[in-house]
Amino acid sequence: LSPVQKGGLAEKALRSWPTCGHIHHLHGKALRALNQAVAAEHAFRRGLEHASERSVITRLCVDLGAICRSPE
Repeated sequence: LSPVQKGGLAEKALRSWPTCGHIHHLHGKALRALNQAVAAEHAFRRGLEHASERSVITRLCVDLGAICRSPE
């Protein structure tokens, strides 16, 4: 699937499961692939608000760290 299709599927899934951290992670990855770093960052942060599994939290943190800019 293309990043646009993946993003659309994630958005559709989030309408049904808005508190699923894993879906927020997939949404963020699709947004990052579309060069929408700010939106991807928000998706990863929302995922962290809802994630409870350590593996999902780790993936969200790694991907969030990869797109966040240094304050310097």
